[in-house]
Amino acid sequence: MPTIIMRHVVKDFDVWKLSFDEHAAAREQYGIHVGGLFRDAAKPHRVVLVIETDDIDRAREFFEND
Repeated sequence: MPTIIMRHVVKDFDVWKLSFDEHAAAREQYGIHVGGLFRDAAKPHRVVLVIETDDIDRAREFFEND
């Protein structure tokens, strides 16, 4: 299964996390599974996601979509 590691810098983790959680069903429709969500202990506005996908092309579609 392909794995994607994403790094984000977010303004407000709590606001970002609410939005992230709201998109769980959409991610599932595209075959995207979150394997891990991590925050930098020293800089908590930095987020790392480990994502597994059933189909890398479908995952690209999801990430390119607004």
